[in-house]
Amino acid sequence: MQKFYNLLIILVLSPLAGMSQQQIVDEVVCVVGEKIISRSELDFEISQAEAQFGTLEKMDKCEMMENLMVKKLMLNQAEKDSVEVTDDEVEAEIDKRMRYFTSQAGGIDNFEKYLGKSIVEYKNEIRSKIKDQKLVSTLENTLFGDIKVSHREVKKYFDSIPSDSLPKIDAEYEVGQLVLKPTYSKVAKYYAFRTAQRLRERIINGESFEMLARVYSGDPGSGKEGGLLPEFGRGEMVPEFELAAYSLKKDSISQVFWTEFGYHFIKLDKRLGDKITARHILIKPILTSEEESNLLKKMDSIHKQLMNKEITFCKAVSIYGNDDIYNTNCGMLSDPYTGLMKLSISSMEPQTAQQISNMTPGEYAKPAPFYKQDGSVGVRIVYLKSETAAHVANMKQDYPRIQLAAQEAKKNDEIDLWVKKTRKTTYTNVNSDYLGCKLSDWTDISN
Repeated sequence: MQKFYNLLIILVLSPLAGMSQQQIVDEVVCVVGEKIISRSELDFEISQAEAQFGTLEKMDKCEMMENLMVKKLMLNQAEKDSVEVTDDEVEAEIDKRMRYFTSQAGGIDNFEKYLGKSIVEYKNEIRSKIKDQKLVSTLENTLFGDIKVSHREVKKYFDSIPSDSLPKIDAEYEVGQLVLKPTYSKVAKYYAFRTAQRLRERIINGESFEMLARVYSGDPGSGKEGGLLPEFGRGEMVPEFELAAYSLKKDSISQVFWTEFGYHFIKLDKRLGDKITARHILIKPILTSEEESNLLKKMDSIHKQLMNKEITFCKAVSIYGNDDIYNTNCGMLSDPYTGLMKLSISSMEPQTAQQISNMTPGEYAKPAPFYKQDGSVGVRIVYLKSETAAHVANMKQDYPRIQLAAQEAKKNDEIDLWVKKTRKTTYTNVNSDYLGCKLSDWTDISN
């Protein structure tokens, strides 16, 4: 039953899932408790799977339908059990995915070109799906979160895989980065402040907030939307921004204020409870050539210490790294889906992938500017800790990956048992005319 279960989760979180479904005459193909599966929903999931794997056989489509039924069964149970997922948790998950996808695409502009829409539109499209996925994962964690596997179970799982079916692992790399964000001179900050003030005065005097945001805002995401930000709640913005936003009344405009990103002012569009919809204009200070030179000199000094083995990379990150986003795990990068520290080239953002392609393990790249996740420029030193050549999976090189797979298999077995038990007490009705799937195990026992 689990062949396509994880695929459904990945599709929900991928940019492809944000694409509009073709409008067709719809019908209900299945009811699970108080949840339904529509024909368009199932067809969409199948089309996305076929885009990745090619044409599916009927049994594969039926398996996808059954796994979608499992998801609906879990959503129905989550509702019955009053499982709660906060809006903050949903937004945090969306933002996490956006950071990953934009880094993969090489920046916000490239990602929006790929989507054919703005990030704001895309977030609005996937929000309900992400909430459903968070509900399912929260229920799963409650029911199966304590599942662990012993070394013996990991080995047994690995030994159960036929030798000719062992997966091939692409070349993988352990990569770290030490990041410095620039500090700006008083003159640069004053110029940015006065620019923001003048723009605010122009808006107060009748000019369009939206038009000026599109022309002048240094926020590449919201600037294109006339300064419009995705709806946010408490704890989702930096403290200075939140303080200014929550002190406003509808259609009022804040004073100019400073955050780590630059100078902002905000217009409140609406507020419902703790949820705010607002527009802002961001003016970033300009880094002068002298300031950039000083930053590079500081990084050159750190690079020299690393090359001379006067300091470890982890220690250098803890002492000198001044951007908290990049300081976790001693600056080492990790896969956002698995948490594993070994990354393939395809899972890295393009700047990093290109840089390490010319490095050898143990090497520190020379300091260089790069675009950070928020679109601003920082300076970093990239460290290639290790490289593992492409190979067939084995216990010695790939134990963490195999351990995860063994744990997932054990969890899936437990899910199967839970599904068999729960569906006996849950109303289910399947339209057997569509796809002609034989799902006798899901027959409504109440009829």
